[in-house]
Order: sequence, then structure tokens, then C-alpha cells
Amino acid sequence: MFWMERLNEMKRPTISLCMIVKDEEENLKRCLDSVKGLVKEIILVDTGSTDNTLQIAQAYGAKIINYKWVDDFSKARNKSLAAAGGDWILYLDADEELPEVSRQMLKKIINAPDIEGYFFQVLNYTGKKRDYSQLVHQSCRLFRNRLDYQFQGKIHEQILPSIYQYSSQTQVLKTDLKIIHYGYMSANSKRKEKLERNIRILNKELERFRSNSFLEYHLGLSYYELADKKKALAWFKKAYSHLERGYSFSPTLIRNIGLCLFDLQEYSEVIGFIDYELDNYPDYTDLYYLKGLALLKNINYSQAIKEFEQCLLIGEVCGKYTTTVGVGSFLGHYNLANAYKGRYEREKAIKHYRESLSVEPDFLDPLYPLTKLLKEKYQNPAELISYLETEFDLSSWQGFIILADLCASIREDALAANYLARVAVNTKLPLEARLLYAKSQLALGRYNQVYRDFTCLIAEGIESETFIIEYFIACWLKNSAEGIDKLTEIIQGLSDQGLKYILSSMNNICCDNQQNMGLKNKLKKGIQKLINKYRQNDAEQKHTINDYQHKLIYVLEKILRYNAYELFDTLTGKLITDLGIDEWEKDFIIGEIYYKYGYYNEASREFLKSLDHGGEDDRLYYYLGCICEKRELLADAENLYCYALNNNERLLKYHLAVVRVALKRAQKISSWVLKEKPEAAYFLKEEKTLKYLLGKLG
Repeated sequence: MFWMERLNEMKRPTISLCMIVKDEEENLKRCLDSVKGLVKEIILVDTGSTDNTLQIAQAYGAKIINYKWVDDFSKARNKSLAAAGGDWILYLDADEELPEVSRQMLKKIINAPDIEGYFFQVLNYTGKKRDYSQLVHQSCRLFRNRLDYQFQGKIHEQILPSIYQYSSQTQVLKTDLKIIHYGYMSANSKRKEKLERNIRILNKELERFRSNSFLEYHLGLSYYELADKKKALAWFKKAYSHLERGYSFSPTLIRNIGLCLFDLQEYSEVIGFIDYELDNYPDYTDLYYLKGLALLKNINYSQAIKEFEQCLLIGEVCGKYTTTVGVGSFLGHYNLANAYKGRYEREKAIKHYRESLSVEPDFLDPLYPLTKLLKEKYQNPAELISYLETEFDLSSWQGFIILADLCASIREDALAANYLARVAVNTKLPLEARLLYAKSQLALGRYNQVYRDFTCLIAEGIESETFIIEYFIACWLKNSAEGIDKLTEIIQGLSDQGLKYILSSMNNICCDNQQNMGLKNKLKKGIQKLINKYRQNDAEQKHTINDYQHKLIYVLEKILRYNAYELFDTLTGKLITDLGIDEWEKDFIIGEIYYKYGYYNEASREFLKSLDHGGEDDRLYYYLGCICEKRELLADAENLYCYALNNNERLLKYHLAVVRVALKRAQKISSWVLKEKPEAAYFLKEEKTLKYLLGKLG
């Protein structure tokens, strides 16, 4: 029996793994482990490694070929093919691996007699860690070892042209086999260097082959990865201008043009461009998804719902197109929920947020809007928390931390702190949880403890924009000269110039309040040049002014979020005035922040001041209507909502507000009649109808 098994093993087709590498000690072991026992040999072309790459390769018995790099990937790849002795060639990069399921399938498919090659689905992780953030594309990675099969192209080399030239009857099949690729992860420190190298080679090639859409497309991809969206779009459009529809990258080019336009906030152009192309690719989920996102940005919720429903109808298209994983499933549900939320259809939004979480439990984005909607539905925080506790596995500390974060997101800070304290009894809190605990304590007014916690985090070298802001707030509220003195050092180290100016200005005001003029002068000397420079830039660039304004409002919101009303009142009066905006707009901005955090008396005061200063913004009337509705002044609320609606008929929430208040007024009358005449059956029926309608409106 043994010799029969041995004979069968000898007849079984063999595989050569072919690779080109340079300085891949971080990745190579993982890659080679994934093919151990599967391949007959490892052919490794090294283009000049200076780390431990070669030692790792030798430990796996690899045949190493030292090769001088000449800016030509095909030459390096073909060098490995020339040395391969297996029946089949499998090629991988060092930052890739073959999953176990694909290993088993691969053993079977190499026995097919009439197939020359196979496409794999390359699963690219694109986030900070190995999670749901994935982009999938097709690539021919396994093919027969024939002398005629050679890679072509100095960069983004292709094997398929030579395979198809071999015979008109050649079959290269698509499979469900996967390769996992880690090179696109945001933590990859070498990625920028590789992209700059690629751009250099692509530009050289374009000097030789002008108007080559394949090269132009890949140049666009390189710039997109470097976050230069304008350059990326320019190259994508150039490739598109003379694109032949038969190219395999054609649909991906369409997708990437849509992505660039979206990133550049050209939402109407996204919609028009994708509408034009959908006839060519009616089953490409990503196109419907992008169009849906653009419609969301344009506040066209009804049409967005249709696009996301189409995404879910088509489903995932990993086996056919380059695609973002999730657009036909959990991401589709998530954005469908966002669209329903925009239309104030609360129950449908809740349903699809839940569906999104059900499909991909690690995708936590739906939890936060879902929690806010459930808070509106349940009203009582205890009921909401009871519901959420049934949704999470509270036997794990991770579940408690997520629940604490959700509580903090709806300003239930005492509950958040309680959950974290329960975790801390048995487990050392991770950094994110420690930061969350400190923020919860800040909201509860425990400034001394918060100051100590933040000081410890800073001593550990933790840097975060939101953390820095909260640390400043803690120092100001603690009213400590020692703490404010430390802030001067932090201010000097900030790279964000706008935030630097804002925090230093606020710090000066706090110093004034302490009558600590010596410290104030010390601060002024260190930042005066910076302030003048920043103001000069503001005069030159309007977008810089807007950026400053947004950052200032963001910091002020943080202050009010942590219930520091007096500090907020002090800072707004002095800093909002410096924005150089109309008086009515200044009052409106302050009122809007007050409203957001539940200070309705102060908000109404600022909104009325805004009207006195000539404000005619429809949002003024809407917010005042909301405040009147909360106070059960329904007639006044209805009038104010009608004013808002007359000024802007586009916003659905204005229409719904008018209807809601009219129904509430009718319900109030119906309740009064039933109280006076309980036998009035007609009004009893009417009251039930009104209650049902108000429930549907949320």
C-alpha cells in the first residue's frame, strides 16, 4: 500500500511558488507558512534585501536568486519562472498569504486537464487591522509552467496576454479561492515608498507608450492611495477618455472615478456619471452604492433608498468585479438605515441598523445612531439600557466597554462610568477605555480625578486631538495655575495650527480670569507670531477661515458637552466675536450649540437675539418651534414651523414638524372633550388614530 501511495504522489501535479522580494522580514514567514507542504519548491528572486529576508527564506529551503533591480517587474518575475520546475506556477507577494480553505481547494483544481490558469480573489485589508474593511479584486495567480508563458510590462505586470496568445481555446477560470493581502493596511510604513517608486516607473513608461489607458489608470490608483484625489481623478479621466470597453479594468476605472468625485464632494457629478455608466454595468453593486451615498449627501433620501435597495438585491459581487466588501450586505443595510433616518422613518431605520449588525457584528458604526433612535423610542434611559444589555455579551469586558461608549454617546455618563468601573475590578482597562472613563468623570464634574487621569495619560506619551481638548477643559475647570502652565508646553507642540491658535486664545482668557498676568504675558510671547501668521493666512484663504470657525465651534461644543456652562459663556462672548461674521449669525451659532446640549432657555435667548439682529434663516424659526413644542406651546410651535417651511420648502423635517404639531393639537382637543364627555365614542376612536399617527411620526 505504501508504494502505491508513493506512486500516486509522484504522479500528482507539482507547484512552484515564485516570488520577488526585498526587505520583507516582517511578512515573509507568514507567507511561506501558508504554503508549507503545498508547493514543491520556493523560487525567491531577491532584489537587494539588507534585513533578515534571506535568512528566513533559507530556513524554508527556498532557492534564492540574487538579482539587480532594473525598474522592471516582469524581468524579475520571469527570472523566477525560468528557474521553476513544477507543473504549475503559483505567484505570491511577501505581504500575502493563502488561507487554509484555499490550500485545500487548490490541491483539487490542479488536476483539471484542459485548464491553463485560475483567477483568485485577492482580499485586500484596507483598515488599521484585519477586520471588515476589505477590497476584493480578481487576479490570475496560478497557471501552467510553460516556456511561452511570460510576464509582460515593466510595472503592474500581466501574465494573461501570453497565456491567451498560446491558444485561442485557452481556458482561464474564475474561482472562489482567496489570497489575503496586507499591503494596503494603513499601518504599512513601506507603502508610501513603494507608491512613489511605482509613480516614477509609470511616468517613464508613459514616455514610451503615450495615451496608454492601462498605465494612466494605474498612475491614478497610485495618486489615490497617496490621498491626492485631484491628481488621481485627472489620470483616471485621461484613461477614460480613450478607454476600450473590453479591458478588464474598465468597470474598476468607472468605480474609481466615482470614488474620486465623491471624495472631492462633487456629488451631483457622481450621480450623473454613474447614471450614464449603469447601462454598461447594470450588475455592479458598487456603482449603485456610490450613487446612493451621493444622493444621501444631496439630501435626496427617497432616491437613495432605491439605490441601496438595489445594492441588497444584487448582493456582493466579489467573483466578478473589484468591490468593497459589504456594499451588497452590511454597508448597504447601514446606509439604507441612514436614508430612512433622514426621512424620519424611525422603525425602518432601526430595522436596517439591526440587519447591518446582524450581518457583520464587528462593524459597530450602526450602534451609535441605533442607540440614539432607541433613546427617542424608549424615552426612559433605564429601558434603553435594559434593551442594549440583551444585545451584548456582558460576560466579556469588551461588551461592557462598547456599552459604556454607547452610554457616553447619549450623555448617560454615570452609566458609562459604572460599566467601566465594573470592568476595572477584574481587568486592566485598555487605553481607549481609560480615556473614556476619564471623559465620563469630566462630564460628572470630578475635575481633580480627571486632571490626575489625564496627566498620567500624557506622561505615557498618549496623543489625541480630542484627548488634548478634554485635558485643557479639565485644567481650566480645575482652575489650577500649575495645570495651565503645563498647557503652554502642549500648545507649542501641536501640529494643527488652527487648533493651536484656538486653544492658546482660550488659555489666555482663562489666565485673565485668574488674574495671572505674568503667565498671560509668558503665553503671549510664545504664540503672538503664530496668531499673526494664522490671521494672515485667513485673509488669503477663505477655506482657512471656515476651517478655523469649525474647529472653534467643535472645541466650544466639547466645553458645553462637559456641562461647563460658565466657562462656555465666558469663552463664546470673547471668541465668537473675533470670527468677523454678522451679529445675527454669531447669535445663531451660540444658540445652536446651546440647543444641541439641552440648554433651551439660553438657546431661545440667543435665537431671539439673532432675529432682533436681522436673522432670517429658516433654522431659527425651526429651532424656536422645537423649543415651544417641548414646552407644550403648540400653537406657537405650529406658527414657527410654518415660518420655517415658508422660507425653505425642501426640508422634509419642516413638513413633518407642522403635521406633528397639528396632530398634537388635535389630540389635546380630543383628550379635553373625552375628559368632559367620556361617552363621546367618536372622539375615543379619533384619539386612537391620532396616537397611532404620532407614533409613526416618531
